[in-house]
Amino acid sequence: MICPKCGSENADGSKFCMNCGENLENIQDNSVKYCPYCGTQVEENDIFCPSCGAKLQTNSNASNTNGATSSHLSDNKSIWFTYSLFWKRIVDFKGTSSVREFWFPVLINFSINMIILIIETILISAFPSLKNILEYPTTSIYGEVTYSSLLMQIFSIAIFLPSLANGIRRLRDAGKSPYAYFYILIPIVGSIMLIVFLSRKTGYYNHH
Repeated sequence: MICPKCGSENADGSKFCMNCGENLENIQDNSVKYCPYCGTQVEENDIFCPSCGAKLQTNSNASNTNGATSSHLSDNKSIWFTYSLFWKRIVDFKGTSSVREFWFPVLINFSINMIILIIETILISAFPSLKNILEYPTTSIYGEVTYSSLLMQIFSIAIFLPSLANGIRRLRDAGKSPYAYFYILIPIVGSIMLIVFLSRKTGYYNHH
């Protein structure tokens, strides 16, 4: 039995999820239906999820899953649909995110930053007067003055909250406490450990 809230696997007949404490009794009698992509409770006759907009399983498709409920995207969902969920679940700190749901947005956001950097470099090379508009000076602790991209900083601020929420959902999905995010405060080693945690499959740390 799969918990619709955190995606953890529980023994058949369990009343509560062993990982997050979610009530599983309604799932056993099929009286409650959940979106298989974001875990939101939906009505029995809903065709699309009111929270994430994903098309819900039909009864014929659901019968092929042996009653299991998943909060993850199927592999045939496009990378852009995955990225749209990244923004739609901007303040969802309670659900779960699969490996695919976490790393695809990371890849896209990194690519967008690189595109911004390339465009800014071309514009500044062609129009040097734009340097004072597109870049701003910063001083390091050693007194060195460097220039940072204003547009990249704005984009980084925009994706901060959804990235944080997505990371917390990914840690929960892997079976780690959301507080594991604080490992990033440990220089070098902490970042490596966090990347490992975020790359583990669903429920990995529940069984290890």
